[in-house]
Amino acid sequence: MLTLLLETLEKQAPTLDWTPELHEALCEAAYLNNQGILEMLIKLGKADVNSRGQQGRTALHHAAQRGDQIMAELLIRHGARLDIKDSDGRTALEVANFQEHKALADWLEQKARAR
Repeated sequence: MLTLLLETLEKQAPTLDWTPELHEALCEAAYLNNQGILEMLIKLGKADVNSRGQQGRTALHHAAQRGDQIMAELLIRHGARLDIKDSDGRTALEVANFQEHKALADWLEQKARAR
């Protein structure tokens, strides 16, 4: 199933527009730590890593919710912004703190200070 999705997206990439469904795929990939899907969307030039979905959350918010530093690093490397707030007024750093993911919160804080 995943292979079929990847092949379909690769074939349609030149004409594919960013849609709410692709945003959901990006956020789900971040939440489920599916680097393959995330990297494929980025590679195809179809991933807006700063797009917002439900509750104003970005893929980085979803990675922060899980405490997933590897996914957060990947997103930041591809332009994810640390200053975007969700509909509750929280940044990814604040989400990580709220979920008690101290290691990720500390890392995000260092990234935010470096910018």
